[in-house]
Amino acid sequence: MPAATLSGSNAVNISGSSIFAIYKEVYGDRIQMQANLERWIYNQFERSKTPFGGKYWTEPLQDEGGQSVGSYNQDEGLADPQPENTKEIQIKSRFHFATVRLSGFSIESAKKNLYAFAQTNNFEIKSKTEWLLSQLNAQMFQAGKGILGSITTPISNGAGGSFTVDVTAAQTQATSPFWFRKGMKVDVWNSALNARRNSGDTTTKGAGWQIASYNKTTNLVTIVSTQTTAAVVAGDVVAYEDSLLTGTYAASDSGGKQLTGLATLIDDVNEGPQTVQNIDRNTFTIFRGNRMANGGTRRPLSLDLLQQGSDACEFASGTAPSLLISGPGQRRNFLNLLWYDVRYEPQQLKGGYSVLKYNDMDYRVDKDCQLARVYMLAKEKFNKYEVKAIGLLDQAGTSMERVPQYDVYEAIVGGYLNFGTVQPNSGVKIVDLIEP
Repeated sequence: MPAATLSGSNAVNISGSSIFAIYKEVYGDRIQMQANLERWIYNQFERSKTPFGGKYWTEPLQDEGGQSVGSYNQDEGLADPQPENTKEIQIKSRFHFATVRLSGFSIESAKKNLYAFAQTNNFEIKSKTEWLLSQLNAQMFQAGKGILGSITTPISNGAGGSFTVDVTAAQTQATSPFWFRKGMKVDVWNSALNARRNSGDTTTKGAGWQIASYNKTTNLVTIVSTQTTAAVVAGDVVAYEDSLLTGTYAASDSGGKQLTGLATLIDDVNEGPQTVQNIDRNTFTIFRGNRMANGGTRRPLSLDLLQQGSDACEFASGTAPSLLISGPGQRRNFLNLLWYDVRYEPQQLKGGYSVLKYNDMDYRVDKDCQLARVYMLAKEKFNKYEVKAIGLLDQAGTSMERVPQYDVYEAIVGGYLNFGTVQPNSGVKIVDLIEP
């Protein structure tokens, strides 16, 4: 018996989208996903127990101040009292969806075999859920405004044009090769974010270029051959389709559509916006994360840098970091620092590590972590804020609805959630690192 056989497929096209009818011969769970959809960081953070208040979650924040304290003589007047300075964090929900479509013919055909019917639905729904969760895993590292990277070299324009993305930028456009996927639709903006190359305006929806292929070695993005691409230049910004329709991104995170990721939450107003979770980080500077940069000049990862980061996190927040995260390149750099460290016995080096540690912190690798940087954080200070976790949206009491005027049935996988922190200074990011 073959590993997986799919026969009798029928394709229906609606507005350029193909809906494949899969029926009859489907053998078990043997359809093997070829792409890496691992989502490590998305599963690491607990759901916040803070009640949802209708529009957003709220948490109280206390700033430094109130220093009407001291030591005095018995008959000496005391200092005038200072009011405590408090603010309210507001974490707004974000909305995330994936669409599942099946033709009526495929559903009727599959009914002849109830097992095949269940497999058809489960395959489609599970696959879309996995793709959505994989993108949300990437958003956990991003800035929340949809930007995926900057263009370093425009290769060609015209039909099916292509361009190279700078994935190793250590500063505001740092990215990961795994953020780009075949089939993903993207917008390309000029560096000022006020003109969109693929539509010529800032308001037209659904005009994104679809990626035909992405080479993770050369970082070359190729657009599908049926789309005509406009001229792009070095420094242009690549973003999720329709994520920046209002043009220049505001100085607040309130207008973002994606999860507010670590790039914004652990930041000192260099990579993320000035106002985050309703807090102006130029006024309440204690609400900034710890960012360790080197003026754009690359330097090697070192144990001293990691110790500086750990100290900065603990001294700023009073909480020691418990998790260290990077991409695979910085893990290689970290391993190279340890080969001759006598604290690691030879038998523990054989075959690699199951879990690396630094100062009792787990050192974890996530494919979606930006290159040329390392994150360090007190995990308990960061949470997922969920109104509804990712799953099949079924508020109407039926999982699939017919698309008007078409013999096609549609279901929505989605959820309402955001990522946030009550204490961003309990995290640190080390940037400007040499990527191997």
